[in-house]
Amino acid sequence: LGDSSSGQTSFARWFVRRLTQTLLLNGQYSNDYGPLRIPILIRIGQALIILDGLDEVPVSNQRSEIINIVENFVETYVQTPKGVSVFDNVYLSKLLDDPSRSEGNQLIITSCIVGYHAATLVGQFSHYTIRPMNMEYMKDFIDYWFFRVHQRIIDTLDLSLVNQGENHGEALKKELENIKHTALLDVASNFC
Repeated sequence: LGDSSSGQTSFARWFVRRLTQTLLLNGQYSNDYGPLRIPILIRIGQALIILDGLDEVPVSNQRSEIINIVENFVETYVQTPKGVSVFDNVYLSKLLDDPSRSEGNQLIITSCIVGYHAATLVGQFSHYTIRPMNMEYMKDFIDYWFFRVHQRIIDTLDLSLVNQGENHGEALKKELENIKHTALLDVASNFC
């Protein structure tokens, strides 16, 4: 969950990219699964499903229908090894099993806070909120971003240059400190 443009989609894309790179790098999976294998992976409990932008469904009855489909999917395919789902009795399920330790299918859903609360998922889902960055985190992000971009250019073009990302980052950080309007700071605190 997060405010509009606070990075939910960027997080989902980053997460998928990192997971895919790790799995391929470690040789755990090949890249030839294709769409026909997805139902098989779901049935055997080895899938990560990411639904990005639940709040972006414009028509309320369509959103309710999607929420119903998601809840049915979770009830059927996202359970702990002992068969506990997020819809089971909270007290009983904590005695029997911990739903957050599921070894089967996993589900990540992104949404803006306002849109999500207009039509929420029922059940004991874990919720996490992406918060806007404070000035310190914004500066760290700028340093990291400029360094990575410069390094990627150097590596791609096979150049023998010193990474100048820090110099460019300093100029942007000075501009950031001079922002007087709170609306601009709000935008700057959500880089994604």
